[in-house]
Formats: sequence, C-alpha cells, structure tokens
Amino acid sequence: MPSRGLAANVCGDEVRLALLEPARQLVGATKLSLYQVRKGILCIREVSAMARLTQ
Repeated sequence: MPSRGLAANVCGDEVRLALLEPARQLVGATKLSLYQVRKGILCIREVSAMARLTQ
C-alpha cells in the first residue's frame, strides 16, 4: 500500500489512469468515442449527485 505522504496530484493521476481502462471497455461496448463516454460518465455523476440532494 502506498504511503500517506503522496501529493494529491500524484494520487489523482493514479486514479485517473486506473479509471481510463473501464472507459476504454465502454468505448468498445457502446461504439462511442472516448470523449463521448467520458461526457456520459460525467452526466451520470451529476444526475446521481442531484438525486441524492433531493432525497
């Protein structure tokens, strides 16, 4: 397990790289571009956040 002393940007970059792999699988499954898949994921995130605020 990595140490706790990593900078936030290093942690963020590692997470971003890990999340790219499922996005590439979604590209193949949906026949959308990587940009479109990322845009769709952001939309889902925003809708989910708004749904939690209204509960």
